[in-house]
Parts: sequence; C-alpha cells; structure tokens
Amino acid sequence: MALYDEVMVVAKPYLGIATDQFLKRQLKHINVEPAALQKGQVGDLAKWIEVSSKMLMGEAKAKELKEKVLKLS
Repeated sequence: MALYDEVMVVAKPYLGIATDQFLKRQLKHINVEPAALQKGQVGDLAKWIEVSSKMLMGEAKAKELKEKVLKLS
C-alpha cells in the first residue's frame, strides 16, 4: 500500500468523504503529489493536517489525528 493510502486510512474516520480532497490540499503546502509522498515528508504533512483540521474538529481531535499520521513515518 502506498504511503498516501495509509494516511487516507488513518484520516478517513476523522474526515469522512472529504478525506482525499482535504489531504491533497495539505500536500500542496509541501509541494508533494500523493503518489510521491515519502516517509520523510510525513512530519510536515502532519503539521498541516493539524493546523487545518483544528478549524473543523477542534484542537484535541486534530492533535490526535496528527499523532496517528506521525506514526506512519
């Protein structure tokens, strides 16, 4: 399974049907295409996921999601 797909699996319970669109938007912040995501870039992606998802689900859930994504690196 590609790393992007692993991030999708982790994030889907938090973001539902908007997961793919949300993650692709966060990847633009770090100039990475989904298929090109590498483990060394997961930290930067997790940071943007937390920043952006905080507005949607609150600080605690956003931090929880960030921590789960970081475990993939």
